[in-house]
Amino acid sequence: MAESRKQRVARLSKNPATRASLKDADLTPALLAERRKNKRLAQPIVPGSDISRRELAHQREAAVTTKFGPDAQAKEAQRQRDVGGWYDTYVQELARHRQNVLGQNAQAQQQLAGISQAARGLDTQTLANQLAPSVQDATARGMQVSPDLAQVAGGAASTRQGLLANFMAQSQQLGANAGNYASNLAHVVGPGQRLQGLAQTQRRRDDLDREIGAFRTGFESDARDQARKAVLENQAFGLDTAKFEADQANQSFDNQLAAQRFELDASDTAADNARADAAAREKGKSKVKWQPDAAQAKARAGVGRTIELAKTLRAGKGVRNPKFVDDEVTPDQPEWIIKPGKHSRQKAARALLNDPKALDPALVSAALDIAYMGYLHPNTVKKLHAGGYKVNPMGYPIKGRG
Repeated sequence: MAESRKQRVARLSKNPATRASLKDADLTPALLAERRKNKRLAQPIVPGSDISRRELAHQREAAVTTKFGPDAQAKEAQRQRDVGGWYDTYVQELARHRQNVLGQNAQAQQQLAGISQAARGLDTQTLANQLAPSVQDATARGMQVSPDLAQVAGGAASTRQGLLANFMAQSQQLGANAGNYASNLAHVVGPGQRLQGLAQTQRRRDDLDREIGAFRTGFESDARDQARKAVLENQAFGLDTAKFEADQANQSFDNQLAAQRFELDASDTAADNARADAAAREKGKSKVKWQPDAAQAKARAGVGRTIELAKTLRAGKGVRNPKFVDDEVTPDQPEWIIKPGKHSRQKAARALLNDPKALDPALVSAALDIAYMGYLHPNTVKKLHAGGYKVNPMGYPIKGRG
């Protein structure tokens, strides 16, 4: 049974590889938002840059981790929660201490009240015990007990009760002071310290957020500035690909002057070629069949341009396609003719020879020799002669010749 369009859309939506074949209208709001996000992150950070916004974001976060440590903001948030929990426990302990102090004060007052009552009972009993024998003794002798005895005993009892009352008042005051102090710790000092601790951790968290935010902004700004400079350098120093499409017979003024200068100065090395040709004839080899003068001039101009291109590749700069605008305006045009990246001599040779309009391989070898070594290798000279190209008018140094 053939699947319906809805089933096909559901099946293709599950796989990111097949999801790209669906239109925007077929995607759910979440998948559509993800597609737009990916498209935005795939865009270069500046026009013409090979660094995408996604790559910049990865580089930025790696730099943040290097500078501030892994998960710095999450750790600071956890620290704030830990400080709040510690102060909660601290305030609870202060409240428990207040309850203990109040309980101890109440217990002490109760015990002192019991002592006072016991002292009054002892005073009454002692006075009765003292008066009874005195009354009996006085009666037996026909005398009366002195009334001062009861007064003295009463005065002594009153003094003891006064001292106990004073001590109880002092103890009660001390207990009240201790209770007030404990209440102040539990209700004022502890909560105040908690608020100060939380405020301090919040300031640290805010400062870290601002510092990381400023670092991210600065990092992205510096990266975009560097990307703009790289684009300008590629435009200023990269090879203009229009030269590949122009008529190679139309030499630049500088190359013409260089060719004329080296042709005038080649008299001291022309003899070397003559002797080489003579030696070749002596060995039974056929004399070199030189290319026409127009072809020689084109070859010299092509080698000059290829040297500049090879130097560009050696420096790691790519060659942009001047016809490319963006993926939507010019989807059939590649952005780079040769992508940026360090090129060894072998890699550069493959890139240059891969061009359908590439020069003769012997001329490409000559350009690579000059760009990478600064002189022509004898094997390259042989290739040039075999191809009918004169070496001396090119004006480049040859290894082994002074």
